[in-house]
Amino acid sequence: MKKRLNAHLAVVCLILLPALGSAQQASSDGPSGRGAVRVDLPPGWQSKTPPVKTAVQFAVHEDAGAYFELVVEPRSDFAKSDDLMAYARLAKEAIAKQSKLVNRRDTELRERNIAGRATAEYEITGEAGGVKLHYRIIILSFGDYFCRLVCWTTPSRWQEAQEKFDELVSRLK
Repeated sequence: MKKRLNAHLAVVCLILLPALGSAQQASSDGPSGRGAVRVDLPPGWQSKTPPVKTAVQFAVHEDAGAYFELVVEPRSDFAKSDDLMAYARLAKEAIAKQSKLVNRRDTELRERNIAGRATAEYEITGEAGGVKLHYRIIILSFGDYFCRLVCWTTPSRWQEAQEKFDELVSRLK
């Protein structure tokens, strides 16, 4: 049952994660491209093949029942490339328009600081395929890129996963 639920949760990311545009898909994956931005995985996380083309990284923490995807977009593709909250509002709006979650609810964007890095984040709750999910979208600027760490788990694992999600921000390279 646990393996079946984990497989189901991994596929659910397809329901939530749209691209903001095609710019990131046209980017290079070389040293100067979006592929250069990664999370140095902390212990317990296992790298998997991203199920969507817009993600540069996808991983699962089976013990915590937690998942994340990293989406990276060049700051130069956005008019307000120096404004994290402006990008966060665009990302939140684009995700909401394309989401297929049932009983979906979003929190307001809020500014935070994790591991010395300014972030904008919000939460999404909803259901997919009969499973309740709780997402935490962490948005930050990293070099010449805007990054979205899309983290999720089930409501019963939510509190346990928060420290693991914070640690991902500190390990962005």
